[in-house]
Amino acid sequence: MKRELQAVERDIMEAEVARNGWEEKSWDLDTMIGHKFKELEALSIKCNQALRSCVEARVNYSKKETQNYTSRCASEAKKLVEDVEIETHNVGVVEREVADVLEV
Repeated sequence: MKRELQAVERDIMEAEVARNGWEEKSWDLDTMIGHKFKELEALSIKCNQALRSCVEARVNYSKKETQNYTSRCASEAKKLVEDVEIETHNVGVVEREVADVLEV
């Protein structure tokens, strides 16, 4: 009976040692998971900032492209107005020449 009691006590001690080992591993894993979670949070913040920086860059690019297009259109419109004014002047000259020829 004494041997059996000693065997049970030894089994209990081994179980406690094993449980302590698993508990320590559990704490280590919990700590590691906590660190990884903080790393993920930091990466998430960086990703969001990078995305925001991209949305802003794209908006700025679109604004610049719109301004360039508007400027080109304004220049083209100005050129067309100048061409019409020149042609109007030329028509006026031709009309005066025709009037002069008809008077003679």
